[in-house]
Amino acid sequence: MALLDPARSDSPTATALVAVLVVVHEGSALPEALEAVERQVYEPAAVMVVGGDPPASDSVESDRWAPSVAEAVATLDEGISHLWLLHDDSIPRPDALGALVREGGRVDADLVGSKILMSGHPGKLESVGLATDVFEVPASGLDREELDQEQYDVLRDVAFVAGSSILIDRAMFERVGGSDDLLEPITAALDLCQRVRLAGGRVVVVPSAEVLHDGSCQPESKPWRVEAGRIRAMLKAYSPVTLLWVVPFSLVLGLLEAVVSPLFGRWRLVAYLRAWAWNVMRLPSTIGSRRRVDRQVGDAELFRFQVRGSARLTAFLQRSTDYFLRVAESERLRNLGSLVETSQETVRRPVVASLLAGIAFALFATRQLWFDGVASVGYALAPPESVAATLDAFAGGWNPAGLGGADPLRPVIGAAALVQVALLGKASLVLVVTMVVAAVGGVVGMARLLGPFGVRPAARYGAGILFIGGPAVRAFTGDGVWHGLVAMAVLPWILSVVLHRQRTAASIAAAALLTAIGSAFLPLLLILPTVLVAVWMLIESDGGLVRVGRAAGAAVLAIPALLPWVATLDDVEFLFMTGPDFFWSPSVWVATVTAATAGFLMAAAPRPMAQLAGWGALMASGGAILARTGSFGWGTDPGAVGLAAVGVGMAVIVGAALETAARSFETAGPLRYLRILAGVGAGLLLIGTITIAIPGRLGLPSSGLADTLAFTNEAAPGRVLLVGSEGAMPGGGQALEGGTHIRLVSTPVPRLWEAWPTPEAEGDRALAEAVTAALSGEDFRLGESLAEFGVGWIVTTGEGAITSTLDAQLDLLPLALPDTRAYQVDVAAPRAIDSTGTEWRSTGVAYEGPAGERTVRIAENADTRWGDQWEKDGWANRVTVTTGVVEFSPIGRLKSAALGALIWVGLLVISVAAIRERGGRS
Repeated sequence: MALLDPARSDSPTATALVAVLVVVHEGSALPEALEAVERQVYEPAAVMVVGGDPPASDSVESDRWAPSVAEAVATLDEGISHLWLLHDDSIPRPDALGALVREGGRVDADLVGSKILMSGHPGKLESVGLATDVFEVPASGLDREELDQEQYDVLRDVAFVAGSSILIDRAMFERVGGSDDLLEPITAALDLCQRVRLAGGRVVVVPSAEVLHDGSCQPESKPWRVEAGRIRAMLKAYSPVTLLWVVPFSLVLGLLEAVVSPLFGRWRLVAYLRAWAWNVMRLPSTIGSRRRVDRQVGDAELFRFQVRGSARLTAFLQRSTDYFLRVAESERLRNLGSLVETSQETVRRPVVASLLAGIAFALFATRQLWFDGVASVGYALAPPESVAATLDAFAGGWNPAGLGGADPLRPVIGAAALVQVALLGKASLVLVVTMVVAAVGGVVGMARLLGPFGVRPAARYGAGILFIGGPAVRAFTGDGVWHGLVAMAVLPWILSVVLHRQRTAASIAAAALLTAIGSAFLPLLLILPTVLVAVWMLIESDGGLVRVGRAAGAAVLAIPALLPWVATLDDVEFLFMTGPDFFWSPSVWVATVTAATAGFLMAAAPRPMAQLAGWGALMASGGAILARTGSFGWGTDPGAVGLAAVGVGMAVIVGAALETAARSFETAGPLRYLRILAGVGAGLLLIGTITIAIPGRLGLPSSGLADTLAFTNEAAPGRVLLVGSEGAMPGGGQALEGGTHIRLVSTPVPRLWEAWPTPEAEGDRALAEAVTAALSGEDFRLGESLAEFGVGWIVTTGEGAITSTLDAQLDLLPLALPDTRAYQVDVAAPRAIDSTGTEWRSTGVAYEGPAGERTVRIAENADTRWGDQWEKDGWANRVTVTTGVVEFSPIGRLKSAALGALIWVGLLVISVAAIRERGGRS
């Protein structure tokens, strides 16, 4: 079914009766389009207007108008052999139709398209045929605003052509079922071309047929409609075998892009969800259209004209590159192609060089983490291998810390589990990826915070380097408080949104989402942004109350994201004041240099920089006081929040100092010298970041508890009792008389869900009594007592009396280990054992053993939810089962609360995306 008989195509008398169907979209350019059609050298046999509101339909005679393409075709004379589908915003050159007919007939094509040029800039290309990837994502192959230099002027087969100008054989058009009126222009053209190719037809582009396109139809191609059309076209075209793998991959890739895009300034989630909802509602229509596809060839014919890889991923990487440049400066920048062509010039620009230097520092300071992982120090424990078990425990399941309990796990466990899901279950990468992202994000976030205050690129990215390489980070990572570092990295983003966004609704929504993320890692971060914004209001009162209200509103909206943990607020002291006492002791030179730098700035800097320095000084000094409250017994979180304020405050001071020093030439006399001294102080603080950068571990130790417990690797999973100093124990320990602490952890490797201890229960108190009796000399068979708790080893975290007391025990065997004082219990110490004497294996938060009716003793704190046939065995549990598995039944209200938290976070993401999509960037 060629456009012309090949035998006649070279004859000057060869003709094809063509009907022009001008499809109305916006309508304002219709007269110009009709006028251009009248000027065609190859005269059409008929011209009709399709669609449009009454003004468009009234502009032509009634017999030349039809409400749809299908009705227009039905009214045409039977002698019409070809249809020219033309958008009303398309202006074809006089020879366009002739070129389409002549060249299409010459190559025996059934559907041909034109070279599309931009109407306002005729020398710029819009499309010369298009390709797709396997997921039907369009790819033009052109650079943005690429000039037409006839570089593509060769007739060739393509995946599809632009719908602005399509000439198609009428018989083929009717055979494939016509165009799909449900689709917007881009995917409508894609869908039609694919059905023609599946019917055995040929689709080509004719570059000599030039059409000017002014883009009035583009408002119809909203992102969600393009995504919806892509999905519908894919579902109609591919065979069931292809759809079995393409649809899941497409779903995952699209969802990942939608979730990650907000990090790069694009909000795709609402459009993505709307597109899939649209397709679900129209699935019966899609199935019906699919059945009508005339499938003469297989999917391989479509694959021949598709690009390799993912066009979506390629476009995403290009948009990400553009975004990083926009982050660096708020001006329209060139695309990736231009960046590559002028890379040397671009990198020399201060804004880009500063951005790259900041990111490079963050990556350099964390490089060794990719090779060695994160050592098990403090709270820095790897998540469980089974993310499903983690999510079950988080959603109202058993809290396995120590002897366990039914108390909810901290929100950070849920956050880490979501990261693990994104990493396809790779537990060892969770902390590494999270901390690297936090380091890079901290640099960029600090730059975003300082930029609107007038701090130029080099200064603000210098502040970002100090932010993630300064004393605050060293204190966090040195004690294993990794979650505090992550929360601190989110803080400048929250402050930036609250202080600099113009629209209150957008500000509150974005700040609420960011606050929810930050407080998931450090719950007390809920109140910190409000406090810091209030401090800024003391310095700059203009708009201060509105900004404080934004921060407070965001904090309130973030609270549901902390469910189910926050629902147990009946014990506030335990929730917020657990863990070892956090006491920050900065070096004298750091404190002196920071104070001096702030003083120089407030005395000599321009007013905006002096205000910034004052704000930074108040944050740093107030945070330092809070970070030194460990002596009050307040635990880890208050000190961590204070240290986060110190980190932001010091970075703000350094940013202001570097900017002021760069402007020192603007003044003379003592003021100039004070400004220079402020810059010197900032430089000294930056030099200190070398101590974090060179080792490449962001200040984290190279070895930790997992290395200490390596001697248990060959044994069955059990428990080890840590005895001695609290500082070396994950999340602190249980205090005994005399200042000694104890802590139970699992072997061979303690996991993240054990980092925060549960409130003391009956079993914990019984364990403390047994250890106290041995340490006081009342009992010399501590091993026998510990076996009841499933403890197979003891490791000391201190020297002196504890070691000598343990050496005196009759059933503890000292182990000859380098750098570790450890003991093995000389009796069997199973965590779970049944009535036949068979040990049951711990699998996360459940126990497995032989099938058949058995009564199992479980060395966990007593709780009735361990089984239907449950009875209390002292402080432990005794359960009768027949299935070979004993597991804790989730608490319904906590499970619902966890699901509610996930839904709430999703609503926050959707609301932010919806506001951004509706109102654009603030």
